[in-house]
Amino acid sequence: MKTIEEAAKEFSNKICLNNDVHKSIFEAGFRICAKEFAQQWIPVEVELPEKEILSVFSKNCIVKTDNEIEPFSAYYDHESEIWKEYFTDTKVEVTHWRPIELK
Repeated sequence: MKTIEEAAKEFSNKICLNNDVHKSIFEAGFRICAKEFAQQWIPVEVELPEKEILSVFSKNCIVKTDNEIEPFSAYYDHESEIWKEYFTDTKVEVTHWRPIELK
């Protein structure tokens, strides 16, 4: 998977051709938009995280609920169709989630 910076450079080279000023401006805007998009919370009604290969569980995600003030780590059990807190396996009512990107 490409980093945001690599994708920005590749795309700016395609559309800005030989204009270095336009490339710099485009790349800066691309990075800002891509980071904002990557940090969006996904409503559980819209999408659920994918299962891990050879598992019924998703990868750990950062989640929000109506009851908690701070986000925390949980995973989705596709077999039982419930969210579980990562360390305790306690059922939680998740409203939004986003993947944890480790890079």
